[in-house]
Amino acid sequence: MYLILFALIAFLTIPSVSLSQTATCSQRECTGKAPTDHNHGAYHFLTKSRVYQVGNDHFYETCIENLGSNDLEVNWAIPGPESVVPVGCALRAPRPFARRATIDTYSSCLRFGASWDWDRSPFFPHESDQERNSNEAGKDCRTYYMAKAATVGESPVRDLAFQVERFGPSQYDNFKRTLSKIDFDIAINVHPEDGVFVTSISAKFSPAYLYQPEYYSKGFVIRPTEQFIKQDIFSGATGNPLGGYFGNAALIEYTLPIPAKPVQQFVRYAIFSGDEKSVASVDVPIWVNAE
Repeated sequence: MYLILFALIAFLTIPSVSLSQTATCSQRECTGKAPTDHNHGAYHFLTKSRVYQVGNDHFYETCIENLGSNDLEVNWAIPGPESVVPVGCALRAPRPFARRATIDTYSSCLRFGASWDWDRSPFFPHESDQERNSNEAGKDCRTYYMAKAATVGESPVRDLAFQVERFGPSQYDNFKRTLSKIDFDIAINVHPEDGVFVTSISAKFSPAYLYQPEYYSKGFVIRPTEQFIKQDIFSGATGNPLGGYFGNAALIEYTLPIPAKPVQQFVRYAIFSGDEKSVASVDVPIWVNAE
């Protein structure tokens, strides 16, 4: 009788412990090459990079896998991702290009941990990364950080669709209770008959862990980082390209004219907590006119 009671108690108590440590991320391991192990005591993570093709698009992807016992705040400066990576999760940063143009492997600045320490990690860059790589090379990461629109070169405006996963707290000063999973669906649809392309960025917010009983959400502010607003990159747009505050889910949708000589760039959308802390970001393709 006592054995049965003991087994029942053990059965009932194990799941809550296990679930409390299980994040809702869709990927647990990184796929790719150039594996680099970063073991910094309180934080232990692995980075990888790869280039692959889906349809006519070539994706340059970087990935960070959290091998440690603490949630990992990270910002891989040039290729991304910028996010919280929960324990046991791997997060990808896919960047689509119209053509494959890989240059020499480069080790970019990578910021990590609650105190924002610095390291470098190698990735496979696209030729459009060359300027940022050169500007960053040889610099002290702690005193240098660059986020600039990367011109890919003349590139056809085309339909695109891909998903990106990010994590961040909706209230930074209550990190654990508000740590959320942010699922992005990014789609670009071209309407040549009307001379426009439509960008849709939708996001859903949910708990970061399967067992998060005290979870609550304050929502997020999602908007382009300042340099893109200053560049007036959304001139002529209709819709809400500048984003704003979103409660339970987000939808940013806007229409832009197809440029006469289209050049592809990436707009970095920053994700802010309710107490105005930058917690993650996502890169979205856009086309502007060649100068």
